[in-house]
Amino acid sequence: MSSSGILVTILIVAVLGVVAFITIRNYRKQLDEGCCGAGGDAGPGEKVEPADKDESHYPYIADVSIEGMHCDNCVRKVENAVNRIDGAWAKVDLPTNSAKVLLKDKKLQTRVRMAISNNDFTVASLTVAEKA
Repeated sequence: MSSSGILVTILIVAVLGVVAFITIRNYRKQLDEGCCGAGGDAGPGEKVEPADKDESHYPYIADVSIEGMHCDNCVRKVENAVNRIDGAWAKVDLPTNSAKVLLKDKKLQTRVRMAISNNDFTVASLTVAEKA
């Protein structure tokens, strides 16, 4: 085997070692703290309700696909983050990893995306349409 082949092999082994280390560290953290910090101070907190619960005041609906949700605490974190936005109301569905977000203004979609992302979830897609 040539010296360049040995270097490539060493590099691959090193990358695999780093990936394994990160995976084991994250798994141990989840075992220690639970999903989303459940049971600790980092949990989702009390449920945040939207200020306006009249659905007729929300002319737009956003379909949001969210990656990284694993439990009811994740759902609560996403709903709370969005419901804190004036003019937005989230209803999250864990089995489909999605949310229906009612919006008073179409421009709020950027704030919704940021609120979800700032809580360590990934917005895979977000589409807004006028309600029928």
